[in-house]
Amino acid sequence: MAMSTSFEMGKVGPAPDVEEGQEFNAYTLFGGDQPIYTTLLRMVETEDGEDVSDRELIRRLRAHIDRGLTALSVRVKSPGDAARLLAVGHEG
Repeated sequence: MAMSTSFEMGKVGPAPDVEEGQEFNAYTLFGGDQPIYTTLLRMVETEDGEDVSDRELIRRLRAHIDRGLTALSVRVKSPGDAARLLAVGHEG
């Protein structure tokens, strides 16, 4: 949800090389849908034709997660708030 929220906000651009924070592996984060999310990331970050390395895409993915979590933290103060956001996202 955080990534999708950030993707909607557009490109994050060059991201700092941060080694701190929670480490994650792609399967835990994306499950079998990894190709979908990595394609979305590449689409958002290279829409202007920029050539972005895989290492830079990983940094930008972290930046998208951080930005999305920050944006959601303003809107989600309870489990009910999260449920309402999810319900809105699934309306036709």
